[in-house]
Amino acid sequence: MSLSHLLQPLCSPGSTPPNWEALEALTWADAAYCQAFGLEAYGVVGFVRRQGEFLLTQGAAFEQFYGQHLQREPHHLPPWAVNLWRLWLPLAQQIHDRHRHRTVTQPHTPHRPWVQGILGVQGTGKTTLATFLTWILQRWGHQVVSLSLDDFYKTHGERQQLQRQDPQLRWRGPPGTHDLTLACAILDSLSSVSPEKPLAIPRFDKSLWQGDGDRVEPQWITGADIVLLEGWCVGMRPVTADQLQGSRSLFATDRDFAFAQTCNDRLRDYLPLWQRLDDLLILAPQDYRWSKVWRQEAEERLRWQGRGAMTPEAVAEFVDYFWTALHPSLFLQPLLETPGAGLVVEVKRNRNVGAVYPAGWTKTG
Repeated sequence: MSLSHLLQPLCSPGSTPPNWEALEALTWADAAYCQAFGLEAYGVVGFVRRQGEFLLTQGAAFEQFYGQHLQREPHHLPPWAVNLWRLWLPLAQQIHDRHRHRTVTQPHTPHRPWVQGILGVQGTGKTTLATFLTWILQRWGHQVVSLSLDDFYKTHGERQQLQRQDPQLRWRGPPGTHDLTLACAILDSLSSVSPEKPLAIPRFDKSLWQGDGDRVEPQWITGADIVLLEGWCVGMRPVTADQLQGSRSLFATDRDFAFAQTCNDRLRDYLPLWQRLDDLLILAPQDYRWSKVWRQEAEERLRWQGRGAMTPEAVAEFVDYFWTALHPSLFLQPLLETPGAGLVVEVKRNRNVGAVYPAGWTKTG
């Protein structure tokens, strides 16, 4: 029996009784998933009942929020219960538990928010994930600050100057286009924010300057105990010169390869920012090339809405630019295979949740 079928009684209370035993068996059968969320045999029962209780009591409210986020009527909503059950809800619970554990075990240390990194190449749903995590965690009483690496782009004027210095920085995004001093300062300042000492969080509008984007008025916050930092290269680490040279065939021209070398060097400047992360979630497409298709689909929706959209040719060039800067085969794949790098979530072609496992996981442990 499929998970979608088993969740129907929890999404429509009163229809038929939930089959708790089948949900427990299905959960326990996925060893990688249980490892990812720290579920021992005795813990699966509590896990399933806790998630079921959330669906029974909060499912209707979540569905309403989900529809508002996607701007669709309820009867046009894509399925959401499986993704909520397999990822959004247990990840929120894991963040909640880890934050609480640190607060209890380190009561005399200065308050510091739990900083959850979210890495996802284009189209994997990292912003959507952060939105739903925020909704769940706020209902549990947390003060959540959701940040994007985009929020720390250098200003339009600064990036124009960078482009004059290095013409290959024709688009925002690659290493070198972010204000890392500002990003580190913001994360450090979140420890002392309060109603008496509010903090201005930078925000970025991609639509300004014909799509080149620029900073807008900051958002003032008065508290934070959980921070979500999402971005297309969050947590990526530089590779060695030999590794880069060994992947020379990934780059079409010597110019592209030289740009990749520059981006790899600049990625080292991001390590102090990554060191401020408490944990990392890696959204990994089962095929990274789907990013180009997903971006095309997003532009088609903009075109259908009568908004400015890139041509298919422009989309292909744009996505190729990011692959040249930090190619997924070089910078994403190694993270999936590195024990302790974080939690890996495979993303299917339809952008639903696939396998979930700890980075570097094997059946033999």
